[in-house]
Amino acid sequence: MTLGRFGGNTRITAPIAQVRLFKTHCDGAVAAFLDAYGSAAQAGADVGAFDHILLALELKRIIGLHDPGLDVTQDRWQVVSLLQWPMQKAAQIDPLSRMYQLDNGMCLYKRRFFDEALALLGKARELDPKWPIFDITEAMMEAGKKDWPRALESARRAKAAMGSIPFVLAIEAMAEAGAGNPTGAKARLAQLTQDSKKGYVPAFAFALASYASGESAVGYKWLRRAFEEHNGVMMWLGTSPMFDIVLEDPRAAELLKHIGDRSYVPKA
Repeated sequence: MTLGRFGGNTRITAPIAQVRLFKTHCDGAVAAFLDAYGSAAQAGADVGAFDHILLALELKRIIGLHDPGLDVTQDRWQVVSLLQWPMQKAAQIDPLSRMYQLDNGMCLYKRRFFDEALALLGKARELDPKWPIFDITEAMMEAGKKDWPRALESARRAKAAMGSIPFVLAIEAMAEAGAGNPTGAKARLAQLTQDSKKGYVPAFAFALASYASGESAVGYKWLRRAFEEHNGVMMWLGTSPMFDIVLEDPRAAELLKHIGDRSYVPKA
């Protein structure tokens, strides 16, 4: 079965792209999920059931294409490249989709092609100049380049539009630290702590802000909690440049080897 069988259905193409990378981290979990998902779709009577069946079948085919011996801790850049072509296909099918264009830029970002990613993001921004997701994405890409002043400017622009949501604050903390303002990074960490008293703040956001603030022991504690909670963002631990500062910690690098291993108990 190939993508052509779907007749250009981007609801199918884009999830396939995401699962290509996710599969490399969570083999058994994804296989089990797809079995359950396919069975539920076949039993369902909703209009989208046929799409669901096709998606499950195609994802199972992709699983079969992967080398089970692939070491994602060593070959993670090669793994990310697998994500690029189906996302390009999705963007060709629907060139006016800001999300597909953005996802293509994020593929380049994860492959460390920062200038190319920013150029594509600039074109995507033309579709909706005021969409704040572009601002936080730009902050991540500029941070990847170590262009901290621009990263900080973009992060602050995102915060002005989206409010002080945890992910934005975490990226802002990293940009503050990179720009030579550890006090600013600590202020963002303190804000996350204060916000956690009123609502949910994901552990990975605390981890990023803590590492940015130079508090690696605290950062690892939060990273370990994100692992134990099976936070979805952890699937990008080995591939997203935003986690580079985290992986400088040998304990975090060790944790990376066990993503998807539910039997592993992280070291304290």
